[in-house]
Amino acid sequence: MDTATRLRRACSPFGGNALAIVDTQHSNHAYAPAFIGIQAIDDETLEAVAQGLGIPYVSWPPAWNLLHASASISQYEDSLEWNSDRDPDWLKKVFDPDCLAFRSRDAPAEFQLSAFTHPVTRRTVHRIRYRNRAAIVDRDWGRWLLLYKLGIHVLHYDPALQRIGVPTTVPLPYLLARSLSLFTGRTADFVHPAGDPSAGTDVYCNIPVEAAEYLSAQLGQQLITDPNPPA
Repeated sequence: MDTATRLRRACSPFGGNALAIVDTQHSNHAYAPAFIGIQAIDDETLEAVAQGLGIPYVSWPPAWNLLHASASISQYEDSLEWNSDRDPDWLKKVFDPDCLAFRSRDAPAEFQLSAFTHPVTRRTVHRIRYRNRAAIVDRDWGRWLLLYKLGIHVLHYDPALQRIGVPTTVPLPYLLARSLSLFTGRTADFVHPAGDPSAGTDVYCNIPVEAAEYLSAQLGQQLITDPNPPA
């Protein structure tokens, strides 16, 4: 018996008070698992359905636990191993904070995030540099760390619709992205300007304002309240 059928049978004794919902993810996530969930009239009904399925029920959403399990941007910075080594003599691209993308052009800067690709093995290493010291970083955390050091804020939030927008060229670190998806069980919806599918915004829905504020604090961001985020 497949999962969707089991959920429907578990909900059936509760009539319209509990419904199994099965839906596809957004079209831009064609390979993501289908959305499968249960909608109940109250916590007690939801717990009863869970018990019937033999699933442990917790009233505190796991999304919150995962959100709090992630490191903050300052904790990540403190974990880095700094040195004064020269950059490798490899193909280099520099993250441009103006367009939020890696570019081949290079220009002296006090804070700089670079991607170095080995000419033979094609191995890529990311290094962030503060003046005369540098450290190897994770690509995702490195971008957010650079924005934090430069005081650039890119997180948009619509409190009325509870939607948070993240530039697609600056994806969230894994645990933070996973936690936002778990608030609904749905992947982010990729929205891009007409005629330009190369850049846009990942929009996460049904994100409580407390979660949006906590996320922005973890990344050293100031939340931009936007009444008209991407549709």
